[in-house]
Amino acid sequence: YISATDSAAPSPSSRLPPTLQSTTNLEAEKSLASAITDFKNLKTNSDYDANKKVIDEFTKITTDYPDTYYSQTAQSYIYSEFNKKLQDYTNIDIVKKIQTYLAEKFTEIGVRTKVSAEDIVGEQNSAYYFKKAIEAYKHVIEYKGQVSDQIKDNSLDAQLQIAEIYDYYLNEADNAIISYTDLINNYNINAVDKVNYQSRIDFLKTASNYRSPPVDLYED
Repeated sequence: YISATDSAAPSPSSRLPPTLQSTTNLEAEKSLASAITDFKNLKTNSDYDANKKVIDEFTKITTDYPDTYYSQTAQSYIYSEFNKKLQDYTNIDIVKKIQTYLAEKFTEIGVRTKVSAEDIVGEQNSAYYFKKAIEAYKHVIEYKGQVSDQIKDNSLDAQLQIAEIYDYYLNEADNAIISYTDLINNYNINAVDKVNYQSRIDFLKTASNYRSPPVDLYED
């Protein structure tokens, strides 16, 4: 078991974002409910303008109510739910146009689906929560290299978040190693970061070997 308090883990002040505000905001609830209703009312193969309108509704919520439950829920629709809905579309041109706009929204609002330890207090299944966050980050990575030069490509940040969730929160060493290796091999990172990620990989491999059951030398 690798503890999140291990000396190699990121310090809370450097990695963990502010805790989501827990206060209820009636205006935010109303906006979110309206956006979700409009999303559910989108029919298969709805045109670009209809989808754009709903995407903009969710984006506005992330801007107006940052670091809140409402913002997190809105982001989950932008990062994940729209892509699920588009799988049923048959008009490829519309799909590509909508996906391009979604990519713009990813970069506009940034990779905000960050998880802090305080956010999951009371969750019945924190692993499920973290895996949903990973799904959201993977949707960001799908647009790696596809955004314009004028807009920040958040895929590197998303890939790092995936690696750290596997590493420090889900304690899935194999997946963490794969994710850190992907960072080293497929992203434009500096030499210092490469050394740091490789050191973490080496640590995880050593820890995994240490946890392996001992070999029975007297086994027949």
